[in-house]
Amino acid sequence: MEQNCLNDGESLRDSLPPHYQALFDSLARESDDHTMVMPFEMWREAFLNDADLEMAQSSYAQLSPQAYQSLIDTLDLKQFYSLSIPRSYLYCTEDTALAPLKHPVEHLNCPLNHNLRKILIHKLEKS
Repeated sequence: MEQNCLNDGESLRDSLPPHYQALFDSLARESDDHTMVMPFEMWREAFLNDADLEMAQSSYAQLSPQAYQSLIDTLDLKQFYSLSIPRSYLYCTEDTALAPLKHPVEHLNCPLNHNLRKILIHKLEKS
């Protein structure tokens, strides 16, 4: 699987490094309702590493437990493509919460991103 692009039948958990899988499995297992809240240190380093401590603590205090089921449910692309609702995709080039890509458009071979891939490759070729 390519980083940041789930294939049919894969879950978000499948895209995580093994140590995160083990941590999230453990957190969900230890909760009474199969939810999890990531540890503060992880929250701060992965999502708010440019915020001061007070801001990081304040935002962490507002987090709600996340249902673990959303991480382990598998993607059904056949159902997704059959939906008649409009859809768009954001490609966050400066996001460092997940492992970095080897090349900025490498994962865009994902079927969901063909038009975006064309735009980004054209943009990269111009620069």
